[in-house]
This record gives sequence, structure tokens and C-alpha cells, in this order.
Amino acid sequence: MRFRLFANTAVLGAAILTTALAAGPAAAQIQVGVSIALPPPIVFVAPPQVVVLPGSNTYFAAGIAQDVYFQGGFWWRPWEGRWYRSSYYDRGWSYYDRTPAFYGSVPGDWRDRYSRHQWEGQQWDYDSRSHQEVEKNWSDWQSSNYWEGRRKSGGKGNQGKSSKAASASRSGSGANSVSQPRSAQQPQAGKSASKSSSKSSAAKAAPASQGNSKGQDKGNGKDKGGGSHGGKSGKH
Repeated sequence: MRFRLFANTAVLGAAILTTALAAGPAAAQIQVGVSIALPPPIVFVAPPQVVVLPGSNTYFAAGIAQDVYFQGGFWWRPWEGRWYRSSYYDRGWSYYDRTPAFYGSVPGDWRDRYSRHQWEGQQWDYDSRSHQEVEKNWSDWQSSNYWEGRRKSGGKGNQGKSSKAASASRSGSGANSVSQPRSAQQPQAGKSASKSSSKSSAAKAAPASQGNSKGQDKGNGKDKGGGSHGGKSGKH
């Protein structure tokens, strides 16, 4: 009786072990079956230009049909209701298990605003940058509020004003350079004026001296005449 009980227990244990071994591969297959698929690669004709969304530090890749964002040092991509991120804009995507926080402030019509160059009723002269520049400088730009400073200063519009002011200052400096020879000629005009005044004063002085000399000659003539008369009177 005891031998039969032992035999039945051994058979039961072997059956359980066999079932467990058989379930192992099945469980592994199930795990592979529920793995999350990765998005297909995006074909870029050329490296993308990147534009910042106003009032944020979120960028998007311009000129492509898919939504590809750059924020916080990662590239982000939604696909079939899931989110993926990567350190590269064109490869290396991995599943992200939730919607990224930055996406809550991205307007749903940003593509329409981008095409119309309008943002919240204002002209949007967006400034596109290369992906290398954004990947290199995004952290410094974020800490220094770089894009907010450009928005307040006018961005590209402000650059145009600066160039106009610079050209005006150049024309002003050119006018000053033209006027300098004129100011340099003023002392010459003063010299000519002094020469003419000296000539006029000399001309005025000349008749006076001539008159004096004539008076002296007349005086001398009278003296000579007086002498002759004196001689005549002496003869008489």
C-alpha cells in the first residue's frame, strides 16, 4: 500500500514537472508577442531645420509630414497613439510609456500657424536653426531665456532696424567726412580774407603817404623859391 502511494506521488510530480517545462517556451512566446513595436524610420532628404515654438523651449522639425519634436535634449515622436524618444532625429527610437509633459502646451494647429506665419494674432517671423546648433545650445538657451529675449527685442525685425540704423550712421559719418574738408578750408578762407584786408589797408595808406610826399615836395618848392627870392633881394 505504501509502495503504491509512493509510486502515484512520483508519477504526479513527474507530470507537474513536464507541464512546467512545456509551459516555459509558451510563456516566452507570449512575452514576445505583446512587445511594443517601434515606429518605422523617417526618410530625410536632408538634415532638418528646427524651429522653436513661441513661448516655449520646444522645437519641431520643419519641412516633414511627421511630427518630430526636440525638447530637453531628446527627439520625440508620436506614432499610433504611443510616444517614442531618441538621441537622434532619424534613428534609435525607444518606447516612452507616457505622454511627455511638454506636449500639453503645444497647440494642435501649430502647423497652420507655421504656414501662415501667424502666432496668436501676431506676425511670426520664425528663426530656423540647424539640428546640430539646437542639440549643442538648447540647454544654454533655456537657462538664459534666449528665445524670450529675441522675442522682446523683435528677432529678425529688430535686426532689420539695426541694419537701417547702421546704414544711417554710416551715411552720417560719410556726411561728416565730407564736411571735414570744408572746415579744413575755412582757415584758408580766413587767410585770403586777411590778405585782402591787408591789401585794402595798404591801398588806403598809399594815397595818404603819396599826399604827404606831395605836400613835402610843395613845401620844399616853396623853400627853394624863398631862397631864390632871397637871392634876388640880395642882388637888389
